[in-house]
Amino acid sequence: MPHRSIIEIKALDDAFLKQWGDRKDLLYYHTEFGILKRDNAESLPDFNKRFNHIYSKIPVEVNPTLTSAKLTYANDFDSDFCLLLRERRCATLDDMQDATLEVKSNIMAV
Repeated sequence: MPHRSIIEIKALDDAFLKQWGDRKDLLYYHTEFGILKRDNAESLPDFNKRFNHIYSKIPVEVNPTLTSAKLTYANDFDSDFCLLLRERRCATLDDMQDATLEVKSNIMAV
C-alpha cells in the first residue's frame, strides 16, 4: 500500500481484515445481511453506515439486487415506517436512506 494511503482507523481495519481476516463462505455474508436489524437506540445515520458496510461485504456472486437491498432496508423498520418508505418509490438505496431521514424528521414534527 502506498505511504499515507490510509487516513483513518476504519480504513486500516477494513484493509487488514480484507487481507488477513477470516474468509467466510458466501452464505455467511448473505445471511448476515438478511438478519440485519436497526437497534432501538441506534441513530439513522449510524444504521445507514452499518447497513452499507454489511451490504458492501457481500461477494458479487451472491450480492442481492438493488430492489432486494431496498426491500431489506425498508423491512428493517417497523411496518408503518416501512410502508412510508416504500411509498416513496426511491430509485436507489442512497435515495431511500435519504428519504428515511426525511420521513423520520416529518414524524418527529407531527
